[in-house]
Amino acid sequence: MGEMARELSATLEEQQKWGLISWPVIQARIVKKWGDVIRYDFEVLHENWGADCAHTAVMPSDGSLIRLKRNNWGSGSGGGYQRITDPDQASDYASWDDPGATAVTGVASCSNGSEVNQFYARESGDIYHRQSNDNGENWGAWTNIDNAVGTYIEIMDAAQKSNGDISLIYLDANELYIMQRLSGVWQAREANPNTLGNKTGASIYYHEDWNIVIPFGPPSGVKGLIVCIYGDGERQALETWSDWEFIFTRSATDPFVYTECCVRRSDTTRLYFREQSTQEEETKYIFYSQMPPSAHFDDLMWLEPIPMQPRDDERVSFTLAGSYAWLTNTNHVYRALATEDALVLTARLLEVDSRDYPDIYKGSLKVVIDNTGGWYNDFDRLGQQLEVRIGYKTPAGDEYSLVPCRWVTKFKLIAPPWYPLRMIYPSGITGTLKIETEDAWTFLYRYRTRRTLSWEADEKSVKELLQFFIARCGLDFDVISQSDAVQNFKPAFTVNSGTSYRTAIKRLLKMVPDQLVFREAKVLLRNPTTEEAVDWTYHTTFGTALLVFRGKYGKTAQDPNRAEVWGDTFTKIAGNWPQIQMVRDRLSRVTSPDYPDLTRAGERAEAELRRAEILTGGESEMNAPVNCGLEPWDIVQITDINAGVNAIRRRVLRIKSYWNARHWSYQQVIKLGDD
Repeated sequence: MGEMARELSATLEEQQKWGLISWPVIQARIVKKWGDVIRYDFEVLHENWGADCAHTAVMPSDGSLIRLKRNNWGSGSGGGYQRITDPDQASDYASWDDPGATAVTGVASCSNGSEVNQFYARESGDIYHRQSNDNGENWGAWTNIDNAVGTYIEIMDAAQKSNGDISLIYLDANELYIMQRLSGVWQAREANPNTLGNKTGASIYYHEDWNIVIPFGPPSGVKGLIVCIYGDGERQALETWSDWEFIFTRSATDPFVYTECCVRRSDTTRLYFREQSTQEEETKYIFYSQMPPSAHFDDLMWLEPIPMQPRDDERVSFTLAGSYAWLTNTNHVYRALATEDALVLTARLLEVDSRDYPDIYKGSLKVVIDNTGGWYNDFDRLGQQLEVRIGYKTPAGDEYSLVPCRWVTKFKLIAPPWYPLRMIYPSGITGTLKIETEDAWTFLYRYRTRRTLSWEADEKSVKELLQFFIARCGLDFDVISQSDAVQNFKPAFTVNSGTSYRTAIKRLLKMVPDQLVFREAKVLLRNPTTEEAVDWTYHTTFGTALLVFRGKYGKTAQDPNRAEVWGDTFTKIAGNWPQIQMVRDRLSRVTSPDYPDLTRAGERAEAELRRAEILTGGESEMNAPVNCGLEPWDIVQITDINAGVNAIRRRVLRIKSYWNARHWSYQQVIKLGDD
């Protein structure tokens, strides 16, 4: 059965057999989600210009904003401390108290529940710590926890586990150190053994392990950001904390440097860092990235960084509590609503047109809304997620499946045709609102590689490469079923700068029989094998199965029907011999990428034929009442008495679901391939 309908009741499936008399129900809403796939919404609450100084911020369990900074550059600098309860637009973010810290060079902080910990480094290299157990209202004395490492520690960060353990990291020149408080006792500092030079920042958070991000630059040969894990046994896929992985890089000659960063985990892992141009027109941008919620830190699945508004002094610290997320530095405070803001459209919904065409890598969703009363004259929801549920009324109540999510990129306020009485109505009152969207395929098309990406043979599997490109677009990834080829083939793969991610994914999918399915806001992998059971049964007789309105069912000559995969020392050949006997051979010759052995080459040859069988062998389509559980790559069995077909199997290639309240139309147009 199609995965989207697994949770639907048997009552609903039974009613879908009687599609002409079942009463359709449709729900629609547009939801603004903070940190969504294509938007972020930070507003400026406080703005000032001053020295670019070390800064840190946390929000404990009472929701207060607690900030610590270094006052200014130069010898003998003091510190500034700020605690703001119930922060909002009217709060005073400009006033700072004296925390009693002297000769400050760097600061850090972390919190867990009502416990707040602050750190600062002195010019001597000594590190001091103080703690509050009541959300920063009262503090203990500053205590020296580490004697001089060097003479100047500016870059520091700290993170805390739910059990109270703390990890403090700091840079002394190019040496990265970690110091931990375990079961209330501070341990001796430990130096990272990696010798990569010119580290220009460091940030840490805890989720499954202590996860660290570091910006770096020449003379390393490349520059960008790297990550490592200081494991405590829960998840150590990077093995040891001497193992570093590159996540964003540029060549050493590119006119950019990377500096300060902040990585935290709230709903998902979120990263902010600064990219600074070194050309004649010097610019400094804060870039933002995130990982899909289900990804682990060592999966390295990062959204392609998005530039935020440029500032000259940005060293942001990110924190989240309650309904808001906060970005702050010494001179600026930004806030974003971190809860959903939904606009429900159901009551005025007139039309829904949803299209899933994965065989040509396209999809869309359009809705038309009644605007007779001018309710949407001020509509402004670009970038927000459009969610539509389609279903039926049943004895168990209204039941739905969620159409794959789309994101609003266009809307129009439309007036009806002219007629005499329209003259008495004000402008815009008798019209409709048409909302158009883009789907994940369009996102993947619009995203372009910022640099040439290259993997050596045996470095990453096709599945891992697919996951990489999908995550770089900000989308989550999961698996329904998968082939051996997608898991085991690790090709040499290069994508030139400026290449569309969709192009890269299409190249990867050609190597394997697997296909992609979009479900809600997630991308899933499915291997459409001939051994799969029938998902849905259709019939032209009422009540026998899901109803067929009309259909066309055919067979075509497959193209290709023979495949040759060439290696250095072998050639693997596969063919659909009955097809070749009927229409001669239609050859697909594969010479790249390099295949290491006959097993991998054989998988590619079979994938060429399997894809041709599904996409070119069916030449069928049908119209039917909406099956709200149907999705691409499902298998359907069809009996159409009028067309003379009985229990034939077909694979779903495209689905157009259409509902129109004015025309009483609720149906699907389904294009079918062979199985």
